[in-house]
Amino acid sequence: MQKTATYLSTPLQNGLLFNSLVSHEPGVDVIQVICDLPEAIQAQHFLHAWQLISARHETLRTAFRWEETAQPMQEIFPDVTVSFTEEDWSDGTDAECQERLEGYLRQDRQRAFIPWTPPLWRVALIKRAAQLYWCILTFHHAILDGRSLPIVLDEVFTSYRAAVTGVVSTLPPAIPYHDYASWWQQQDQAADNVFWQKWLAGFEASVPLPEDGRHGAGQPYDVAAGMSHVEHDLILSPELSQALRQFALTHELTLNALFQGAWAVLLQRYSGREDILFGEIRSCRHNTVAGAEEMVGFFLNTLPMRIDVQPSASVLPWLQTIRASHRSLRQHQFAPLMEVHQWSQVPPGTPLFTSLFVFEHRTLQSVLSARDEDWLSRRVTILRKPSYPLTLYSFAEPEILTKLVYDPRVFSAPMIERLLRHFSHLLTQMVANPDALLADLSLLTSEERQQMVVEWNATASPYDAETCIHQRIEAIAAQTPEALAIEMGAYRLTYAQLNRKANQLAHLLGSRGVGPEARVGLCMERSCELIVGQLGVLKAGGAFVPLDPHAPEERLTSLLQDAQVTILLTSSKLLPLFSGQTFQTIALDLTTDLLGAWSEQNPAVRLDSANLAYVIYTSGSTGRPKGVAIQHASLANLVAWHQRTYALQASDCTTHLASPAFDASVWEIWPTLAAGASLHLPDQETVLNPRALVAWYSAHSITLTFLPTPLGEAVLQEPWLQKSSLRAVMVGGDRLTRTPQAGAPFDLYNHYGLTETTVVATWTQIFPDPLPDPALPIGRPIDNTETYLLDDSGQPVPIGAVGELFIGGVSLARGYLFRPDLTAERFVPHPWSTQPGARLYRSGDLGRYRSDGQIEFLGRRDQQIKLRGQRIELGEIEATLMQHPDVATALALLYEVNAAPEATGSSSVPGGQGAILVAYVVAAPAKTLTSEELRRFLGQKLPASMVPTSLMVLEALPLTLNGKVDRRALPPPMVFSSVAEGQAPRTPIELALVEIWLHILGRARPAGHTALNIHESFFTLGGHSLLAAQAIVSMNEKFQVHLPIRSLFDAPTIAQMAALITEHRQTHSGEERETIQPLNRSRYRTQKKDERR
Repeated sequence: MQKTATYLSTPLQNGLLFNSLVSHEPGVDVIQVICDLPEAIQAQHFLHAWQLISARHETLRTAFRWEETAQPMQEIFPDVTVSFTEEDWSDGTDAECQERLEGYLRQDRQRAFIPWTPPLWRVALIKRAAQLYWCILTFHHAILDGRSLPIVLDEVFTSYRAAVTGVVSTLPPAIPYHDYASWWQQQDQAADNVFWQKWLAGFEASVPLPEDGRHGAGQPYDVAAGMSHVEHDLILSPELSQALRQFALTHELTLNALFQGAWAVLLQRYSGREDILFGEIRSCRHNTVAGAEEMVGFFLNTLPMRIDVQPSASVLPWLQTIRASHRSLRQHQFAPLMEVHQWSQVPPGTPLFTSLFVFEHRTLQSVLSARDEDWLSRRVTILRKPSYPLTLYSFAEPEILTKLVYDPRVFSAPMIERLLRHFSHLLTQMVANPDALLADLSLLTSEERQQMVVEWNATASPYDAETCIHQRIEAIAAQTPEALAIEMGAYRLTYAQLNRKANQLAHLLGSRGVGPEARVGLCMERSCELIVGQLGVLKAGGAFVPLDPHAPEERLTSLLQDAQVTILLTSSKLLPLFSGQTFQTIALDLTTDLLGAWSEQNPAVRLDSANLAYVIYTSGSTGRPKGVAIQHASLANLVAWHQRTYALQASDCTTHLASPAFDASVWEIWPTLAAGASLHLPDQETVLNPRALVAWYSAHSITLTFLPTPLGEAVLQEPWLQKSSLRAVMVGGDRLTRTPQAGAPFDLYNHYGLTETTVVATWTQIFPDPLPDPALPIGRPIDNTETYLLDDSGQPVPIGAVGELFIGGVSLARGYLFRPDLTAERFVPHPWSTQPGARLYRSGDLGRYRSDGQIEFLGRRDQQIKLRGQRIELGEIEATLMQHPDVATALALLYEVNAAPEATGSSSVPGGQGAILVAYVVAAPAKTLTSEELRRFLGQKLPASMVPTSLMVLEALPLTLNGKVDRRALPPPMVFSSVAEGQAPRTPIELALVEIWLHILGRARPAGHTALNIHESFFTLGGHSLLAAQAIVSMNEKFQVHLPIRSLFDAPTIAQMAALITEHRQTHSGEERETIQPLNRSRYRTQKKDERR
């Protein structure tokens, strides 16, 4: 096909074209315009009109080429054959026609345009009835933007009307698009570079999107892939629309600034980030070339809009800063987004932003109707397939229209409705109170606030707070004295025996000064004696302080001194640890004679629900452990909730597996004994062996068990008999990533809680799911407990937003022992309670509401790490690994490594960095995993910056005695330099690829070094779409192959590309060719910025 002109395409066009080329799906950046025409259309004249308009505007005769050029070019052809389709559906009903239209649009979108073959648009005319037609215009966005559409459509229908009536069409001369393209090439980008580097300084990671707990939510969005999108509209009321216009006029603002401000606040509340950045579409027609407003072509540019949402800022002055930012951006709005991304600190391969904002003064329907009144009876609809998962459109119609275009695989329709509702609610508040602080703006309507604050916390349930736990055990011992209470191996205690031994110990302790509020230390292994000791302390009126017998001697002494204990209960083998201390020590395994002298009757000690029951120490951020003081009322509520929820009966057999110093032991022991059930203790070797533990459950007819989450997930993967006495497995203490197997004989329940909230605060049942959610819920609050997710201003966050978890109710601890300052810091006044002195505990944990009120646990506030300028959630890496069908358990962490090889026994850290991402993985039973397989799997789902440097497959994760992962026992990762053995080029093809990549990336080869790791991605090394095109051109020439551009996205490492080239050459020639062609450097050089000017 003969072409008349060739000139450089604009970088703005190039960005759209590359999106299409590297997409895994057709239809990216393809626009469909559906015109609903209530009139008869004569097809011959209609086609002629399109041919006339195609001849008028060169962009409709444009194609793009770059694979044989140094830079992408657009080629103008003298004429093209209009792709015109005519169909007659008039034999169908309206419903049938509508269904056929939807199918036609889907199929039409699948027909990808070939960029080098014009025209990059097509038209379909569909007859529905004699006076009803559809006209469908489909085009690639790189040739037309939204402001070109009314020009094209108006000219087409004007020409059509002239042809039908026999009148000669008198359209004004068209201004060629190449005038603008030429103008753009003359622009100096040096100032843009300086501006955008300053504008984006300090911004290092894209703002996370709102989420609503759907499968796939929270996974990195593949910008290149494009997805099928859905639209949802909200028309603002006439009153609000007028108020917004008047507000903007009065305060010299634009509606655009006002709407962007509301969008920024919305994103800030959902993400928890104050530094907000989203993409905005700019028209880029003003101040360019004469007649640009009536020119047909592509002018739009997508640029980052950065807004600092400071909660302490006042609304009006803050909006005025946004308006000022718009002014400063104008002279730098032509910078290509790919270049802007390169100038930022956001790592390559990571999106600069994940949502778009588009402001238009009028809809296409309004513009067309203003140009020609015939459009008043016609209806026009635009279908888009954006490159981002969430786009907000605002149209300044008399009744302002807001529209969210979204990916339904990421967002649910109710979530989108909430976002639009919150957007409107923010606008209403801004206009009503321009002096308000941003922190005072609420996303929630009064109905939503009522739901979250009141309805989801309606947990009131009766429980006996006045009868202490030991008193309930006394009653059981009287009713069923011979019932089994505790069993460990061959050692068994009936309730009568348990009660008598505890009574004797209580009388002894009482004689030595133990009474209400007195604290008694217990340092023993799990054993029957330990439980006798705890019960004896409670009967004496004191509070037990359990300690880990495996802790260092210095730590044990420090904790005992901090708790100000006067008596320590321990075992004979541990006595030497405490010699020379001022407190008394009693070895419970040597007290037969000592206790025999004391009464076996129940002590008469008066206690109330506010008295102290126990103190458990947790680690402190300052290095000083904190003693959490729990009262009898809180313990009684835990026991009552557990017995009611799990229908605990005297016939049940439960387990005690946790270390006594772990608060879960409280939950294991006291609900069971207070119900008259039997408590069974396996030995430690069995506890740490999932398969042995499953067999032990069966042998002892266990009905209920609690397992720390990591151990629980291992047990879930074991084979189970279809018939089992076990009816409930309860897990907690860590993020759950596994669901039970289908057909498991028991139910699985997930729990969340803290020592400060008496072990358990929330719970939920987890059902089998072949595609488990990356963030399994922790449920809703237990009885008489309240949970709130609050932002940094203490306001409830909406569904899908990230908030800190605050907990209230009777489960709260009294506070930290002898730490009033820390207690006041963490236990804060309850803003919604009418009870005097009510408090909330701020957990430091992050969560998110699902639409049903269940909470997803997202990790600690401090679990987010920062690596090479990017913020990374380790939990996201773990959740992605758990999606692999052969992975049983995964743990990700940041590993600090010394640069010196002798410090770690391996080579230095890549890039000279002192920290790397490491993941430890355990394979599912009978499965085999390799680090390379896992790396490929993660590479398909995560940005390259989030793929761990070291992936280690272990037989099992080491566990502490508490059943949690023992991070200190993890093996050090294998760490290599960037060109260590196994990562340097191995073949002539790989060596040649290194040379090409170094040249394209503008890097020099250090003397004596290969300089590039063959397993590192082209894009993490600094490559982008334009450089990818140059690299492919160079590789095709050097290796005499014909690889498409997207092949570099499919095979982004030297090793993968070398394999692809080898396969391609073998496929096309039947044998591998080792001859390497010389590289024409002069033709395919990478241009410097000053060479473009």
